[in-house]
Order: sequence, then structure tokens, then C-alpha cells
Amino acid sequence: MGASGTQIIAQIMEDYEEVTMPDIEYSIRIVDEDGKGISGEEVSVHYELTHDSDYTDDDGWVTFEKSNLVYDGIRTTVYFKGETLAQDIWIEDGDTFSFTYNY
Repeated sequence: MGASGTQIIAQIMEDYEEVTMPDIEYSIRIVDEDGKGISGEEVSVHYELTHDSDYTDDDGWVTFEKSNLVYDGIRTTVYFKGETLAQDIWIEDGDTFSFTYNY
């Protein structure tokens, strides 16, 4: 006689290990030709299915967070003032990037 449905479920629960989905946080800095941070400007990041945007702080930094990812990072394209600054880059938790924007 085989195992009952209850026994099978109990075995699955016993063998189950909690699966966590990674979260990442990364920062982007936009600077001018002199290396000075550009403040108060919108930076957009586009992922495969979604996008985020936020404004740079006084030093030109903007930080993004993504939660519940399938992998330890995410492929991203970065836009500033309608221009592509980086296309199809892989970003992981804690990464920082700096881009120079020429007016």
C-alpha cells in the first residue's frame, strides 16, 4: 500500500527549505564634464518588464531598489535626459555606477 496524500505532503513540508528571493540596491551618479554631480535631474532605469525613475540628490547620486528577483541581479538600461547612458548592463546588490553627461 502506497503513501497517503497526507504523508506525501508531510514529507514535502519536511524536505522544504525556505526559498528567499534576492533584493538588490544600487546607486548611479551623474556628473558633468568637470566631475561635479548633476543634481535634481531624473534618471530612468528600464528592466525587461518594468522601469523605475528618481531624481539625483545634491551630489548627483540616485539609488534604486528591486525586490524579489529571480537572480542575484538584473539587466538594466540607464537613461538620462532622453539619452541612453548604458544599455543592457548587469547590476548586482551594492553596485555603483558613474556616468558623465556632456551638455
